[in-house]
Amino acid sequence: MPDNTYRMLIDLSEVSSGSLLSDMTPPIVPSKEIVDPEDKKPESWDEREKIQDESAVKPDDWDENEPEKILDTEATMPEGWLENEPDMVADPEAVKPDDWDDDTDGKYHHIT
Repeated sequence: MPDNTYRMLIDLSEVSSGSLLSDMTPPIVPSKEIVDPEDKKPESWDEREKIQDESAVKPDDWDENEPEKILDTEATMPEGWLENEPDMVADPEAVKPDDWDDDTDGKYHHIT
């Protein structure tokens, strides 16, 4: 049902009913993650966002003078393309979820 409830009928007699969110075993929506206050980063944890792979090598035929990207000379912009529009726009109807955790999930943005 649209209100997240269920009714179980056998021979048109109700034998069970309730909420899909709280009355099912196991529950349809599991309990939230439990934060472990004893959990901490190891002493050797590296905070760098990217770590250079020391074993990575360029191919033998690598040419530093070649362009990073090759432009497609036959590509054309579609008619009606909105070239100056932002990639993302704010959604005025967006609502921050109840279980949103800024520490875990990051800052909430009302953007779609």
